[in-house]
Amino acid sequence: MQETFARGVYSAIRNPIAHEEDEELEENEALEQLAAFSILARWVDTAAVENAS
Repeated sequence: MQETFARGVYSAIRNPIAHEEDEELEENEALEQLAAFSILARWVDTAAVENAS
C-alpha cells in the first residue's frame, strides 16, 4: 500500500506549478499536499529493510 501511495503522491504533487507562469497554490491545497508528504515521510522513517534471500 505504501508504494502505491508514494507513487500517487509523487505523480500528483511533483511541482506542476514550476512549469506555469504566475500560478500559485491556494494555501489549503499546499497544506493538504504537505500533509500527504508528511504521512509518506513517516512511513519511510519507520520502514525496515528486508533481505530478499
